[in-house]
Amino acid sequence: MKIFKYLFNSLLDFLVPPTCIYCKKYIVDPHAICKDCFMKLDFINEPSCKDCGAPLPFDNSFCVSCLGTLNQSKQYDEIDAIFNYDEFSKGAILALKHGNATYIAKFFANIMYKKYKNKFDTSDLVVYVPIHFKRLFQRHYNQTALIARHLNKFSDIKVSHNNLIRIKNTVPQQGNIKKRIRNVKNAFMIRNEKEIEGKNIILIDDVFTTGATINECSRLLKIAGAKKIICLCIARAFHMHHNV
Repeated sequence: MKIFKYLFNSLLDFLVPPTCIYCKKYIVDPHAICKDCFMKLDFINEPSCKDCGAPLPFDNSFCVSCLGTLNQSKQYDEIDAIFNYDEFSKGAILALKHGNATYIAKFFANIMYKKYKNKFDTSDLVVYVPIHFKRLFQRHYNQTALIARHLNKFSDIKVSHNNLIRIKNTVPQQGNIKKRIRNVKNAFMIRNEKEIEGKNIILIDDVFTTGATINECSRLLKIAGAKKIICLCIARAFHMHHNV
């Protein structure tokens, strides 16, 4: 079966050569971007704040903003993001999330796995932030679920499907942190706590803005008995407040 899939994909690449997701230039490797566009991505490198993922000039674990109330209220153990959410990375993220460009999920998952391989090696389970079934019906896919499926192929780590579910169809995230917290309060549910109990979990989301969503998901996972929760996101929004 795999050989037929390989031959089919090779024929498809010959007939319709893969192009860069940004500039549409022909490239060799599908689900990727050209070298010129890759250099435009603003990667967040270590050291970074373990609470919000913000880059730090030196390794002191937390940024100044997270030394107060946010640090005390967070439910997850660590947070990391691949890129800074800027006008350039935004294009690919929104294309995946709203533009039906599902092939970009493999690109993001590949970078996420390579950058955080050590975290996958020490974790037991991948959980992704769910979307409400009404939104899933409209969009036909959940972008974080697609990323999780590719991560499973890269790392062989088990992915939890349809356990953490969204039971409230929340409005698109907007406003300050207090409004966002109210927006996602009691919006999720865990169906099988036994799958979560005692596990070191990687929680996948697309964009970290205030952390309200992943914090609420992490709260439920901790109640279900999760041992440790590491949140990995595609991008971290520092100064942008789009409805992502």
